[in-house]
Order: sequence, then C-alpha cells, then structure tokens
Amino acid sequence: MRTFEVTQRDARGQGHGTCRVVADDASDAVAWVRATVPAQADTTVYAVYRHRRLRGRRFVGLWSGPGYDGGQAGVREPRRPRPAPPSLTIELEVPEVNG
Repeated sequence: MRTFEVTQRDARGQGHGTCRVVADDASDAVAWVRATVPAQADTTVYAVYRHRRLRGRRFVGLWSGPGYDGGQAGVREPRRPRPAPPSLTIELEVPEVNG
C-alpha cells in the first residue's frame, strides 16, 4: 500500500483541498476521494502525487473531475450501412380468399 496526495483543482490550476490516501495505486486513490469527499463546484481535475518518506512527493498524473466528458475527442460518426442490392427484396404472398 502506498500513500498518495489527491488535490482538487479548478480550471485555472489552483488547488482547493488535499487528501492523503493509502491505496494500491493512483486510480484507487482518486476513486476513493471521488466517493467520499464532496467535490467543489468548480473542480475540473484531480492532481495526484505519490508521497514518499525520503524523496518527498512526486507527481503521478491528472484525472478528470465530475461532469467532465472530455469533449469531442475520439468520437467517431456512426457508420452508414450501404443500401441493399435490388436482388434482395422480400415480398409477402397473400393467399387469395374465394368466397
């Protein structure tokens, strides 16, 4: 188990609160903070630092905050299927009723 510091940051990069979490990896630490600590109204990212005894803290990475969908990056337009060839038509044969 490692010790991580998770800081909530706004769009300008200013920190709004730091939590020290003991977890297996950084993503577990961010998940724990998201589940237990109420997010600030303007939180956009979580900055994660690994806290070490001798070397101090080291930057691990950034995780997106609540309500951030990532924009349009990586979104593809759905494929348009080609029309069926004319030889593949289906017709329903209705039986004639003689009265």
